Amino acid sequence: MRNDEFIRGKVPIQVVAIENNEQAIDLINKNIEKYKLTNIKVIQAYAPIEINEKVDGIFLGGTGNNLEGIIKWSKDLLIPGGRLVANFILIDNFYDTMNLLKKYNFENVDVSLLNISKLEKLGGRDYFKPHNPIYIISCEKGEEDEHE
Repeated sequence: MRNDEFIRGKVPIQVVAIENNEQAIDLINKNIEKYKLTNIKVIQAYAPIEINEKVDGIFLGGTGNNLEGIIKWSKDLLIPGGRLVANFILIDNFYDTMNLLKKYNFENVDVSLLNISKLEKLGGRDYFKPHNPIYIISCEKGEEDEHE
């Protein structure tokens, strides 16, 4: 099964996007309209928020200085074996997240470091200008513990 089958609603999933930035919300809504998506609900808020059902996966792209609260919230929302995927550009957030994932017994932690460079001109020659690395963490909800 391909990712676009999920996105285009060929597989029955529901997506909830929690975003507080107006520009990001506008972009999400433009993409919903462009791709004629009907399975995405956009909520303007800062996570964590109340959601009354369990979820299969959570994709985290910012924490607004509430990393531990969001990690705890994610664990509460995820079904057993549910997946959390988080990305960061700040190494401090990466290390803090790794420690919190251990504290809250997330399992099967997988980490990737993505480096991107763009070809640009320098003195009439070409070079790859580096951009900030992106830390990507993927893990699964582990067993319940005393932090629940």
